[in-house]
Amino acid sequence: MTDERLAHAGFANEHQFNWRNLRLCILVSSAACACGYMLSIIGSVLGIPGFQVHMGILDPVTGTPTPNAAGLTGAITGTFYAGSCCGLIWGSFVMDKWGRKAGLINAAILASIGTIGVTAANGAPMFIVFRFFCGAGSNAFLGVTGVFTTEISPPAMRGLFVGMVGGGILTGYSIASLMGVAFFHVKDNVDAQWRAPLGLAMVFIAFVLLILPLLPESPRWLLMQGRNAEAKDIVLNIHKDTKSNSQTFAEHEFYQMQQQIELDKQLSTSWAEMFRRPSLRKRAMIAMTFGFFNQSTGILVIGSYGTLIYRSLGFDTNAVLCFQAGWIMTGVPFNFLGAWLSDRWGRKPMFILGLLGCAFSLALEAGLVATWVTPEELQHPNKVALGWAVAAL
Repeated sequence: MTDERLAHAGFANEHQFNWRNLRLCILVSSAACACGYMLSIIGSVLGIPGFQVHMGILDPVTGTPTPNAAGLTGAITGTFYAGSCCGLIWGSFVMDKWGRKAGLINAAILASIGTIGVTAANGAPMFIVFRFFCGAGSNAFLGVTGVFTTEISPPAMRGLFVGMVGGGILTGYSIASLMGVAFFHVKDNVDAQWRAPLGLAMVFIAFVLLILPLLPESPRWLLMQGRNAEAKDIVLNIHKDTKSNSQTFAEHEFYQMQQQIELDKQLSTSWAEMFRRPSLRKRAMIAMTFGFFNQSTGILVIGSYGTLIYRSLGFDTNAVLCFQAGWIMTGVPFNFLGAWLSDRWGRKPMFILGLLGCAFSLALEAGLVATWVTPEELQHPNKVALGWAVAAL
């Protein structure tokens, strides 16, 4: 073996875990709670009759959907995802130009504008406009947390550490669902039933801003800016081996980063080049394919319209909100299990296993809903089948 390959073999066997690195990844991943909360809260809010009346989705006299109900519901959810796309692209530009911490600040500003706007909304038009900013801020958080944790986590534990971003998202989802249940029972103030859960997103946004002084800048970004000394100090600090005086792993990690950045600087890295150069194009297509299949699991549809789905199964508002909370909380332990297993079984087996599980569950759900969810059948519902429809989700 060459000296370089011998060094790499030693590098791979080095002790890579330390508590400081874990704490930093947890703190960065906590920003994903803001993303998850803003993504999920609309699923609970859409199930609250007071919100539906205020937005013109439900007729206050008859209690039936208005002629514009479907269009308003689609606009409320659709503008969020339009904002998500724009926020992710803009956030990528910000964190490449000004750093990963600047990316968090950018996301917090966008999310704050959106959260304040939807909480104070006096009607559907205002709500829809500010939902765009909620989406932009939410996915700007998602983009920067994924990149940030990847760049500071050790290679041998990257699956688990980066998987914490998913844990943060699901924690935000869970809290949003629980807040939907809790504020539904504020019977003496109909507006508070939906304004308070929406406004609570500011707690997560404020937390992100408060932890910023505790976070180092990404050493990879610092290397791209030519700030090598700062980058090395951070790498030696976050990858410090507390069990010995040896810093072999940290030194090798910095050397690898530095060599990769030097190579990258010699290449054209424009957006056009990403699709022109075969090696970059292949990686871009793989990344986009992963993103496509992640959304094909049905997670966003159930997250946004879950309460409407449960209601179509014949359940009342309280049960609907509880089911929505239970649905997402089921994912929290399995997210961490999947992240842990991805470092042991590999990414591809876990990805295939997850997609197959989702495909089976969605097929079961579709069959049950197609068979039993009709106005005629709900007069004499098959409660066992409806229960399985809830379980499938």
